Amino acid sequence: MTEVDRVKLAVKTLISLGVAKNQEEIGKLMGYSNKSSFSQVLNGIVPLPDKFIDKLCRLDKRLRRDWIVNEFGHILIKNNNSKQVYIDKNIDTYDKEEGKGVEIKKTHPYNNNFQYRELAESRLETINTKDKLIEVLEKNIIQLEAQLNTLTQNKSFKRGEMNSEEISTGSDYENV
Repeated sequence: MTEVDRVKLAVKTLISLGVAKNQEEIGKLMGYSNKSSFSQVLNGIVPLPDKFIDKLCRLDKRLRRDWIVNEFGHILIKNNNSKQVYIDKNIDTYDKEEGKGVEIKKTHPYNNNFQYRELAESRLETINTKDKLIEVLEKNIIQLEAQLNTLTQNKSFKRGEMNSEEISTGSDYENV
């Protein structure tokens, strides 16, 4: 993965973290008044400016500069206080050895260096919201079916009509 590819992924990660709504807003936060200039940097049309990566990393303290520059570590700095959500137990993690300050790499079987926490949390929230919506809609369907049955019965009764089952069984005359 090239440095420009890692910058693009970092921008997408910042968007998923809620730093900005889109690429244009990231550019504005970095001081780009023209979205075209920022886009040209991301597309590799113009070289990365000197302090570009530093400015990008200042937008969120979790973004790891070493990963963007030389693909070392995770895209995000691991925060031991955060509740990590991993899709797979073997996702890349970096742990510091006690007292040595050395990072040890545990590799993901697919060699994917992306932190999935925010993505997983976002998807869980979407799923939960959809589940709640489904519950509400199912209740509405039940209520509407009951109303429809009531209206159908009232309409049939008002017209003095009998359905075919009532006619064949003579149920209308049983209570007389």
